[in-house]
Amino acid sequence: MVPCKDTIKEVKEGIVVKTLKRETLMQAQTPQVFKSEDIKVAYQKAKDEGYVATDDSQLFERYIDKDIKAVLGDYSNLKITTQEDLKMKGKHIRKEKKSIVWILITLFVLI
Repeated sequence: MVPCKDTIKEVKEGIVVKTLKRETLMQAQTPQVFKSEDIKVAYQKAKDEGYVATDDSQLFERYIDKDIKAVLGDYSNLKITTQEDLKMKGKHIRKEKKSIVWILITLFVLI
């Protein structure tokens, strides 16, 4: 998880009703790690109820009576949820490839 940088608004029927405190918000990332027996129970209960979650942690919160520890992540760990996220990750990968090529060319010149 990483601290939320954005200002997040709670909106109901198109009307802003509250600004959430940024300092209490974290952006969830993947991978998320749980004891396999616990997360299997959570998934089975969700399946039985027809409940759909956006991530494993949400299932764990709903069905397992245990704390979830927040572990500091990294902003470069981009979560891919939408087509737009996939495009952004593609741009990020292309940028990294260019950096690696530049490093290799620089090393070759220096040798």
